[in-house]
Amino acid sequence: MSAPDPIALVEAAYDSAPGDQWMRNLLERTQPLVPGSTATGCYTLEMSNPSAPKLTSALTVGMPPGFTDRWLDSLVRSDPGVHAKAYARKVGTLSDLTGGFVSAFGPVGDLATEYGADAFYCAAIDAEGRGLVLATLLSRPLHLSRGLRMRWSLLGAHVAAAERLRRRAHERPRDECVLSAGGRVEHAEGEAADATAREGLRAAVVARDKARTRAVRSDPDQALALWRGLVAGRWSLLDRFESDGRRYIVARRNEPDPRNPLALTLRERQVLSHLIQGDAMKVAGYALGIGPSAVSTIAKSLLLKLGMRSVTDLAALVAASGG
Repeated sequence: MSAPDPIALVEAAYDSAPGDQWMRNLLERTQPLVPGSTATGCYTLEMSNPSAPKLTSALTVGMPPGFTDRWLDSLVRSDPGVHAKAYARKVGTLSDLTGGFVSAFGPVGDLATEYGADAFYCAAIDAEGRGLVLATLLSRPLHLSRGLRMRWSLLGAHVAAAERLRRRAHERPRDECVLSAGGRVEHAEGEAADATAREGLRAAVVARDKARTRAVRSDPDQALALWRGLVAGRWSLLDRFESDGRRYIVARRNEPDPRNPLALTLRERQVLSHLIQGDAMKVAGYALGIGPSAVSTIAKSLLLKLGMRSVTDLAALVAASGG
């Protein structure tokens, strides 16, 4: 098994491999990152209606024939409320969710204990309520440290952004900036033409390349801090290679666009969606490419604007309004 390398998972997320191979690449890079992992699996998820999540496109690696169908069946038969609890936490293990009684998680827990002792999951769900769930079977119960949980929360932000790029692939890509490997802007249009935006993109390319160096990627937390989920809440950075082998980086528009039952601005909807999904300010800011202080300011503004006292009240208001 290869040494743990979280940046390898981020690189695989933004790779252009076709569907099943893309998921397989993610799973191969997930297993070394979870202590005690024996097999991996993933499925796409839509949570626009939390009481009726839609699960599709499942894939497993390291399990016997027929396991994938059994896994999907166990997910479908499980109590939606039980899964809502897990998805709200975004990153966890079944033993942590159940106080050590994995089988109490219903059909999924029964399947996990049939093939192992526990299961880990990362619900890489974006502000639109859609994304990919990565999971591993574990040979022993695992309690996640705060640091490991945060690391996976940041990895989940990248996987969610990459999955959003893929499901929008049928649309015409909006590549608003092309930069050289050193961060020089070769072309910019739209909002990327603004001088401040160009400088932000240049700095993001330099930071991203630094995160991928051998010296920095050996410190996963430093590397992930450098390579954020979005740039300025708008752009994902993607490598593009020309026929002569030269590498360029394109900045593609990829901001999430949550439903808008409350007539909020796009940024307000993005922040609100992350907060009612249970994301910490740091994780929400990382996923959106803005600072935690900006998330805090927007959250306070939302509470005042909508006359609410807490994020729980906001979540109830969104649910009542059909969001």
